[in-house]
Amino acid sequence: MGLSRLSRYLLRELLGAWLAVTLVLLVVLLTNRLIQFMADAASGEIAPGVIFTLLGLKAAANLGVVLPGSFFLAAVLALARLYRDSEVTAMAGCGVGPLQLYRGVFALALPLAIGVGGLTLSLGPAAERLADQVLVNAEQQAQFAGVRPGRFTALGADTTVYVAEVSDSGDMRGVFIERALSDGDEVWVAEKGRRAVNALAGGEFLVLESGWRYAGTPGAAEWQLMRYATQGVRIREP
Repeated sequence: MGLSRLSRYLLRELLGAWLAVTLVLLVVLLTNRLIQFMADAASGEIAPGVIFTLLGLKAAANLGVVLPGSFFLAAVLALARLYRDSEVTAMAGCGVGPLQLYRGVFALALPLAIGVGGLTLSLGPAAERLADQVLVNAEQQAQFAGVRPGRFTALGADTTVYVAEVSDSGDMRGVFIERALSDGDEVWVAEKGRRAVNALAGGEFLVLESGWRYAGTPGAAEWQLMRYATQGVRIREP
């Protein structure tokens, strides 16, 4: 049995209000997120190119929270307008009771509840996990984006990198790395290097080619020297 004309009218009123409220809430939410991401990009914490990707993922992750709240506000606004314009009074005079009045509300509320349940169990967590991964990658890209040829760059609290040249593909030449360890310092020099992420071992590496490693304590006479053809240097823990 289909909906009555009255129920379709109420459904149309509620749907319009719901879409408007949802849009407003999403704009407010995404504006706050955009300001936060732009501030992070300006300070060099994340790469600017992923801002809108993160916005989309955060919007998808928060739909399970936004949609029920926007539906409640939309129902209040739609019914308040009907009462304000005396439409509910006119309906009551025609024998329309509360059950018929709210049938249009239930016609939208039940499918919405099912849809929100699906979003909460599937899309929301998946989008949140993907957003976290994109954010981690963006932070790593931003960190390496700060490496400029001919300048010393601090990567974290205990690592300093100098690169003579960086190609458009990210390959480095004339690499110098100084790391402060618990038992001394180590210095890596290499003719070439490139950034790499090892999913199996975890963390982030600079893969160096054709160079030397020096390890010891500043001011001490004994230092360890090691020559290598290819060596990975971990610069970020997983």
